[in-house]
Amino acid sequence: MTRASLFDTKTNTSLPLDTRGLPVERWRKLAEFGEVEVYENLKAMPRAWFANRAVIASSIEVLRTIRTGHLMDGAPFDPVRTVLLETALFGNRTIKTKLATPGATGSTGASENKVKINSYAPQRIELQTANVEPGFLILSEIYYRGWEAWVDGQRASVDRVNFTLRGVELPPGEHHVEFVFRAHSFRTGAAWSLAGLILLLLGAFIGRLKQRPLQSGFNS
Repeated sequence: MTRASLFDTKTNTSLPLDTRGLPVERWRKLAEFGEVEVYENLKAMPRAWFANRAVIASSIEVLRTIRTGHLMDGAPFDPVRTVLLETALFGNRTIKTKLATPGATGSTGASENKVKINSYAPQRIELQTANVEPGFLILSEIYYRGWEAWVDGQRASVDRVNFTLRGVELPPGEHHVEFVFRAHSFRTGAAWSLAGLILLLLGAFIGRLKQRPLQSGFNS
């Protein structure tokens, strides 16, 4: 990790990644294998939860918040209540989730939000939610292209939140949320295969037309 760093093209600054700044109240070292160190996250989150406050910051600031456990204003970062969004992805986008104010990372209604997992499979996840405010449903799953979200039967955007996780913004109320994985490579291949089949059929049809004998326009 000490040889890796993140580069911010907007500020032309680099942030080295290392373990020296990991807070001991959150990260506990379990083992060491040469240059590899294994840490346990003492504040690990469940498979799915709902956050009703958002912080929009640069990628470097988001990573720093995750590493230190504190927001840019010094307030504690509580992932149960607050979702971290990157400026590069959300800077020009309108969201309905309220932004976290300095010193306040959530609201008293956060405990009323409920998330229930109905089914959990490698390529399909179904959940039932009930939230009193708009916010983000967050999965402890790595964001990856190919995942689609359906909220109450309507297509919804799957976003990258907390730098690496998968999330979808929800309006207030009770919702049935479904995540389905459909690989882009498979759909692209299927589209090209269909196009090839259509061309073959069209070629065969034209070939048959050319082989038909010309009919005389009058009787002999």
